[in-house]
Amino acid sequence: MARGTRMMASALLVAGVAAFSEPRMGMEKDVERHSSTLGWRLGARCASSEEVEYTFMLSHTDAQIRTLHETLMAVSDPDSASYGHHLTRDEVARIVELPGAVSAVGGWLRAAGAEPTQSPTRDSLAVNLTCAKAEELFGTQLYSYQHDDLPGRPIIRAARAYSLPSSIAPHVSVVAPLARFPRVDRPQLVGDSEEDAESSGWDSGCGWGCINKVTPKI
Repeated sequence: MARGTRMMASALLVAGVAAFSEPRMGMEKDVERHSSTLGWRLGARCASSEEVEYTFMLSHTDAQIRTLHETLMAVSDPDSASYGHHLTRDEVARIVELPGAVSAVGGWLRAAGAEPTQSPTRDSLAVNLTCAKAEELFGTQLYSYQHDDLPGRPIIRAARAYSLPSSIAPHVSVVAPLARFPRVDRPQLVGDSEEDAESSGWDSGCGWGCINKVTPKI
């Protein structure tokens, strides 16, 4: 390994270790803790060895957001010279990439023993963490939550607000799945017999044998 590369790796390691002892900043403060109103019930504490994959969505600058928006509008505008010239993934990456944030957050995660991977657009990181390590890194407690309409399919979420070291937090927009709970919509029942279907006035054609077919009849 070249001397310059070794020095950079050492600097990132030192910075990552230092981040564990510095003040912390609360994240996603706008998220209300309303799991119960969405039908999610608190269960048992997450087992320390259970693994969860987290995505760190990094914070873009106002200039990046503006450039991406203007570019997308231009390729969608028939009066624009850029109309129809849709961006490749590499072209999108050149607009949204965040090398500084990837380096800082990635170094912090590696100092904790994790192995983050970078997204193709170079503006997010994915990492597998045990619940014990995630609780340490995020300064929170993780619990299992169960929904009555999804039996046997629990999810792991933070039972209280999470935080990150003050040197890391400004680089991060969201860590998911951690604070937010998905909404579960119950399926709408439209009838329980073939007669119900026929009485609706639609030409169903194949009645209740229409599984994987198109209705009304075409």
